[in-house]
Amino acid sequence: MNRRRSGFPLSLFLTALGLVLFHRPVTAQGQVVVVTDPEGIHLRGGPGTRFASLAVIPVGTELPLLGERTSDGWLPAAYQGQRGFVFDQFVRLRGAAPALTSSSDTHGSLEQVASPEGVNLRAGPGLDERILAVIPPDTRLTTEDHSADNQWARVRYAGQIGWVAHQYLTPLNADTVPPPTRFIWPVASRLITSTFGPGQLGIDIDQFQGGQPVVAAAAGRISFAGGDPCCSYGLYVMIDHGDGTATLYAHLQAIDVQTGQLVTQGQLLGKSGSTGRSTGPHLHFEIRVGGVPVNPLFYLPPS
Repeated sequence: MNRRRSGFPLSLFLTALGLVLFHRPVTAQGQVVVVTDPEGIHLRGGPGTRFASLAVIPVGTELPLLGERTSDGWLPAAYQGQRGFVFDQFVRLRGAAPALTSSSDTHGSLEQVASPEGVNLRAGPGLDERILAVIPPDTRLTTEDHSADNQWARVRYAGQIGWVAHQYLTPLNADTVPPPTRFIWPVASRLITSTFGPGQLGIDIDQFQGGQPVVAAAAGRISFAGGDPCCSYGLYVMIDHGDGTATLYAHLQAIDVQTGQLVTQGQLLGKSGSTGRSTGPHLHFEIRVGGVPVNPLFYLPPS
């Protein structure tokens, strides 16, 4: 006679293990973060995607922090009576609370890849760590942390967090920083029907009729391509430009790129439409700097 084997579910075990092993002493009491990703984010049982999702937290939700950020960017937080971790790329601090970085004055410095061959982005601080990407020469990077021996710097590039050898970077100061990424208009139309402001995280550009080409405002990697035609942004695309900026293209009729794909400036992303929460064909366009939406008209060339 076969008996059903009972046991503790693996997902609950990983959840408990994550909270026990990875919860750090509370040093950020009083700080609150706000969810910025339009699709919401997962509250996970530990600091990593391998841990079970405890809940999906909607955009705009405020979360109290329970401790320090982990070295790979996960924040302990509480939501609806549950404790877990959220990824810091999809949240921002509410108000004027201190930045979510270590107190070291070497963090947050702007540096540039100096090697003519580029530099390897590795999974950890060491030559034996897996290579995640090759960062091209002259790419600007913001260092978020350093190894104990200061030989490696933790950076973000094309949606990934990793480590680069510090010897291949050169510091940039206010006199040497090149101009910000030069964006181009993502559509031919220049008729703005909604401007940036409270409740409007970007601009709406009238398309008169759907099916018009929508192109990448700058080169980068597709960090998201999809969505739900019925709701919110509808079908949309997001691009990580690798320098701390990202762009979003919403209410598309069709998408011609895939998540993870590298695109060049001006490359076709899809066709404009009226999917999601929309009353007519238009493109909702956002530019985000450090995860925070900014007025695109400050970054686009004059119309």
